[in-house]
Amino acid sequence: MSSGTSSVTARPLRVKLATAEQFITYERRGCPTLSCDSRRWSSVCRSAFFIRFIIRGAMLKTNASSAGRTDPAAQSCLSLNRRELLAAAGALLAAPAFGLRVASARESGGPLNAWVTLDEQGAVTILCPVGDMGQGILHSLPLMLADEMEVAWGDVQVRYAPLDPGAYGNAARLDRGQGSGNSVSIMGYHKGLRQAGAAAREMLVAAAAEEWGVPASDCYAEQSQVWCNGRSLSYGELAGKAAGMPVPEEPRLKSREEFRLIGKHAPRKDSAPKVMGTFPFMADSAGGEPALHAAVLNAPRRGARLKSLAYESPDGAWPKVMAIGDEAVAAVAEDYWTASSALEQADIVWEGGDTSSTESVFEELRGALAAEDGRNWFEAGDPESVLATAERTLDATYEAPILAHANMEPLGATARYSGEGCEMWVPSQNLQRLQADIGNIFGLEPENVLLHHCNMGGAFGRRIESEVAVQALSIAKALHEQGLPDRPVRLVWSREQDMRHDCYRPPYVARLRAALDDSGRPSTWTAKSAGHSLLAERWPWMVEESADPSSVGALFNDLYAVPNRRVDYVMRQMPVRGGFWRSVASSMNSFFAESFLDEVAHAGGRNPVELRAELTTDPRALKVLETAAEGWTAQSGIAVAKLFSSYIGTQVELERKDGAWRARRVRAAVDCGLAVDPDNVEAQIEGAIIYGLSALLFGEINLEDGAVAEGNFDRYRMLTLATTPTIEVELITSDHPPTGIGELGTPLVAPAFCNALFAATGRRVRKLPLRNDDLKA
Repeated sequence: MSSGTSSVTARPLRVKLATAEQFITYERRGCPTLSCDSRRWSSVCRSAFFIRFIIRGAMLKTNASSAGRTDPAAQSCLSLNRRELLAAAGALLAAPAFGLRVASARESGGPLNAWVTLDEQGAVTILCPVGDMGQGILHSLPLMLADEMEVAWGDVQVRYAPLDPGAYGNAARLDRGQGSGNSVSIMGYHKGLRQAGAAAREMLVAAAAEEWGVPASDCYAEQSQVWCNGRSLSYGELAGKAAGMPVPEEPRLKSREEFRLIGKHAPRKDSAPKVMGTFPFMADSAGGEPALHAAVLNAPRRGARLKSLAYESPDGAWPKVMAIGDEAVAAVAEDYWTASSALEQADIVWEGGDTSSTESVFEELRGALAAEDGRNWFEAGDPESVLATAERTLDATYEAPILAHANMEPLGATARYSGEGCEMWVPSQNLQRLQADIGNIFGLEPENVLLHHCNMGGAFGRRIESEVAVQALSIAKALHEQGLPDRPVRLVWSREQDMRHDCYRPPYVARLRAALDDSGRPSTWTAKSAGHSLLAERWPWMVEESADPSSVGALFNDLYAVPNRRVDYVMRQMPVRGGFWRSVASSMNSFFAESFLDEVAHAGGRNPVELRAELTTDPRALKVLETAAEGWTAQSGIAVAKLFSSYIGTQVELERKDGAWRARRVRAAVDCGLAVDPDNVEAQIEGAIIYGLSALLFGEINLEDGAVAEGNFDRYRMLTLATTPTIEVELITSDHPPTGIGELGTPLVAPAFCNALFAATGRRVRKLPLRNDDLKA
């Protein structure tokens, strides 16, 4: 489009997305550097939780009455300002237990430790350290502390913690960082939050005992009150004195029989706001200021660059259209639709970029699998010799497609840039990494990058990445440099941008082979896969000589005793960005491995459930297998696994309706240790099953001339309520501590369904998603 007198040719902002090397900023930013054998990268650290309680003498504003308190869930897009909290703190004294830092008491109450604040009116504010993406940690994490503190659940308010990995880091993460992912939030914070609650309880009891002049052993806490010989003091009355009490070195934790909230049903504080439509997300947050709105158009294919950009501004001022580096174009206006329309009206020309197709990607993977030995992940016994001499062998090749995350809430971020620093509201799974990325790209020190948690409308691994926040800040910085007022800029990707510029679950092709002994059991198992390496894309030093665990994990099911086994990996990077998708390697490899074991069972004349039971001696695995198989029919399929330190067995029962096979019932048996909130665990498994069924039936991203063809839910379909089968979830009572649940229910749906389809029709499915021919067999 030719430029008129009022046209604006945007001056590109040369701010590019960070490279993989730029993302590795932990060491220079003072955070622990990842350092471990890459073979153990996906393992969860199980060392004891080292918690620091921080008793600060910060005065609380207590002018809000109980009736006027803001609903905790309504504050969940807010976070405490770490600098304000530290500035208000009293003198800190080192204490030996748990690295405690103690402050002087204030009569009006204040923080009892880094996690919980109590005011003199009895309101208890508990901090949630990481973002909630629908997995329920905004409920479950505070609940654990509240139970040990013996506080009435109705007195509790929940807010997000400030970004402070030293105080709020997760013990189950390799970097001890403050982020959510890999299903470790409950696992990593369980012990520390309970200790924080127990310490607060004992400090309140000690304060009451001192007030009455009686031994603390004569007092007990119950439902926000401390009692002794028929008299009581409320937690609010004790707030000031308790804040100055010595912090117990080893607070007594409750036995399971004493729990009032853990393992029980407690009303979720976010339920009513979600039902009423008042639960806040990123689009509701900007520090109370009216925000400018931005839309973005990313380069249509990987490697494409902006050649030219022209736009005729209606009034010569707004909306603003600008380039973000040479990989995206943004428009800014007073409302989103004006900004979005400006992008449609702009004359944007791209050049270059990858032109791969879906078929060319799979042709490369198949060729690499056949031609290369690959990198060895592990080997036991002598599998090749056994395969060479075995009388009965099996050999099968499986394929899994590119998948999108398909979050219900598209990507977005709100940013304000002042010249000296920035303030951002981001629905992120890892604000710690985001802070490092922002500092590295924009040259800002961490203390000048103020980040606020926002609730997430789905994430599934997608919101680990930083690019949308980088774009939002790039736009805000450009407006600042043009001398415009420093208003927050709220960037929201359209559904099409979100779908076509995802960090996708990569495609994989895998070959599995097995030798059967005289009893029909596998004596040898080998697996070799070819596909994209997520680690090589981000942290190449982790896989310089090793296979990528995010690619090969679960290619052999560790529950099974097979004497000769080997797993290899051929790295082939795909022409679109890869990302961590719900259950990561298990999302495709559990399909490969559990489907192939079903082939082994049928080839050996064995019952699939009985063969699995023979191959494992793990009593927890046997229990979930046995429980999941209840109600077995001739149209049933099974799969079992230990993932994220939890156990799951999944049965899918099919029925034929309207000429096609479909799931009638999905039954999952789960052992996740202590179920902190059983209702939430069941909901997580149900949602994960639906997510897995959607991927199985419809999930596929296709490349056409290098660009993603799917742009919305019309072509990338999701299961609807009307087409969802009956889902049964049975939780196994366990004495073990809590383990991962958020991703557990997704990966076994595909193999269980396809195994059921074979049982019903004799048709073996080795390539996903399912096609009409598969279902109409």
